[in-house]
Amino acid sequence: MPVDSIVIPDGHIEITLVAVTDKGTAKKKVIRTTKAPVPLFHESQVVRAGELLFLSGQLAADADGVVAAARVDPNYPYGINRPAAQMQAMIENAEAVCAAAGTSLRHGIRLMTMHTDLGEYAAAVDVRRRFFPDGQPATTTIAVSGPMQVPGCTIALDLWVGIP
Repeated sequence: MPVDSIVIPDGHIEITLVAVTDKGTAKKKVIRTTKAPVPLFHESQVVRAGELLFLSGQLAADADGVVAAARVDPNYPYGINRPAAQMQAMIENAEAVCAAAGTSLRHGIRLMTMHTDLGEYAAAVDVRRRFFPDGQPATTTIAVSGPMQVPGCTIALDLWVGIP
């Protein structure tokens, strides 16, 4: 995600890596589904490792850019709730990917949202809450400088889900 700095002042890259070992009991399995968009940047939709799913970062985007529900109509720019529409699209895609792996978002463990405008947080979290009826996952929310990789996207989602 585009940021001004992370841990080190003026740093621009942070990599979080979770790996399995050849001798471990958890094995890596890439899962794909046609029920959610293909990731735009050639990554896997989701990777299963043991009883955990690691979803690739979610943007409310498809091959045409930001999803239609979140596009601003220049003739009526205040007619949509862009952050809510983005979160709805990302969460629905995440739920489809989870279903393909045999679980659901209700088993969400860790969630990170990145916003180019933290003023959008309340609208986005109102949508998100509905998908976690057993309580929100452990959550981190950060502001990023932007722009996101897809013009018009202002929120990104990173999610880990358990498989009961």
